[in-house]
Amino acid sequence: MIEALDHEIRRVAAVATGLDEDAFARPARCPPWDVKALLAHMWIGLGRIEPMVAAASPPPAAVGQVTAGAAAYYQRGPRREQAAHAARISAAQQAAQAFPTGHDLAFALGRRATAALAIARGTDPVRIVRTRWGDDIPFAGYLATRVVEVAVHGLDLTAALGREPVLTTAAARVVSQVLCTLLGAEPPAPFSRDPVMFIEAGTGRRPLSAAETAALGPLAPRFPLIS
Repeated sequence: MIEALDHEIRRVAAVATGLDEDAFARPARCPPWDVKALLAHMWIGLGRIEPMVAAASPPPAAVGQVTAGAAAYYQRGPRREQAAHAARISAAQQAAQAFPTGHDLAFALGRRATAALAIARGTDPVRIVRTRWGDDIPFAGYLATRVVEVAVHGLDLTAALGREPVLTTAAARVVSQVLCTLLGAEPPAPFSRDPVMFIEAGTGRRPLSAAETAALGPLAPRFPLIS
């Protein structure tokens, strides 16, 4: 899980640091964010790892109520996401504005990734941590949510730049596993052959085609699996 996050965030950071400054103002497909705010959102997300691990582990009574795995994190998310949506948008925009340039933010993203990964490597993967939703989850499960966030927003980044979608193999595997758990089944073809296609549809980045809807059958109404 750590290596999947490592490879994916470094790929995203490499793309970001190679941009010209005008590119950071391009609109992302997560309105009203632009590329700079999109990167700021990832920067904020990685920043949650340090205080989470530094906090006291939930007491034994709470451990018995563990939300196991990344899929449960997203199953519990929608009602809370609706309540937090405006705050999340504003937080990313404010964080982006705090950096004088997009390049400053891109390099800060790389530095934060390095720090977060160092903490992750020193943390027991089965240690219980408490999410921002107040749920208790094994640290490895929380790391899987960070892989999902970086991978999906990495696809948002390439879309904003007009580039072909790129995803590391390890991250694609993690995100697909989370989506399969949410779906409750293995995806049919063509999703089983193309993880990017599955991820784009599963996260609501594009609507299902008629052929995909037919292939999914009774599973189709579950899409998007994460929104």
